[in-house]
Amino acid sequence: MLARGANFSKLKELNLTKNQLGSDGAVLLADSLNVVNLTSLDLSGNQIGNRGAIAIATSPYLSNLKSLDLFDNKIGPEGLKALLQSKTLVSLEHLDVVRNNFDIESTVQLEKTTTLPNLKTFVAY
Repeated sequence: MLARGANFSKLKELNLTKNQLGSDGAVLLADSLNVVNLTSLDLSGNQIGNRGAIAIATSPYLSNLKSLDLFDNKIGPEGLKALLQSKTLVSLEHLDVVRNNFDIESTVQLEKTTTLPNLKTFVAY
């Protein structure tokens, strides 16, 4: 509904915590014009996995995001790498990926490769 509804295109903040979106829901959301004005997105506890994280990382509609919360989403190293090396999340200042499927060592290594120019807060463990 949100991904296709015309009345949501002016949203600035969206919290969909524990809505059982899964990867399909994350892909639909990331491909929606309705998210173009979002500055804050919380998808905590939705089990979006790598596929959903990659969809978010590559979405041309999420370039205005300043805060992204992906706590507890079964994201692995592949999804984390896509997020940290995203070419479209250029406004992102805060990224929370706590309680996902990667270890601290790989997180530290990937954090060093980030291409997010405005990232100020990265919470992974």
